[in-house]
Amino acid sequence: MPYVMEMGRLPGCATKEGTERYYRRSQYDEFKAFDVHHQHFKSPFDSELKITSVGIGSYVGEADDITDFFLYDAIKQSVLSGGINKIDTAPNYRYMKSERTIGKILTTLHSKYQVNRDELFVTTKAGYVPEDGQRMVSQREMIERYIDKGVPADSFVRESGHCLHPKFLKMSVEESLERLNLQTLDCVYLHNPYEAQAPFNLDNVVFDRMTQAFEAMEELVQEGKIKKYGVATYSSLRLKPSETKMHMNI
Repeated sequence: MPYVMEMGRLPGCATKEGTERYYRRSQYDEFKAFDVHHQHFKSPFDSELKITSVGIGSYVGEADDITDFFLYDAIKQSVLSGGINKIDTAPNYRYMKSERTIGKILTTLHSKYQVNRDELFVTTKAGYVPEDGQRMVSQREMIERYIDKGVPADSFVRESGHCLHPKFLKMSVEESLERLNLQTLDCVYLHNPYEAQAPFNLDNVVFDRMTQAFEAMEELVQEGKIKKYGVATYSSLRLKPSETKMHMNI
């Protein structure tokens, strides 16, 4: 069984001081167990954070205990290697099991290995209604639960299992924080908002929903639940090659 201490949610977020501490540790190891190149660390978003250029994700794998173990161990070894301090997930990855597993390893890294919360950049997403693989709750049942909690029924795109309503997004972020055992997320992405909404709605409806979603994300920033927000997308927001330079974060 993984080592997990029962404790309250981990406070804080990735900071200049914390990520610098992780970076310095990666550059000097008295046992010479690893030697991470200094250019492996970048400062995205025009920030002073030092974030590894490669992160670790949690999308693939069966929703079973052995995959939980492999994911737990992979994150542990990657973070302790000094080579990865960025961890990405989403509620619908492996039916919530990825977020729950990451919550356990974040707690272990903090309590057993002295890898502080402020050294790690943790991201998740919001938009898709997840199924609960642990409690065996289907997406349809999850949608009905959200409706019972006040999310308008017509705000769900049932064909894709997606929702951008502010009330749903705020609930989704709070539930992710609980599964991840965190007080604050470093970044939350709207998960495929155009891809999941546009095939079933007019563009003006989608854009209005995205505007309201960004307003909800900004409110979560003000509440201290998240530090940054953005969009996770694979087919929208595309630019011509001649237009990309101005948007690149060199």
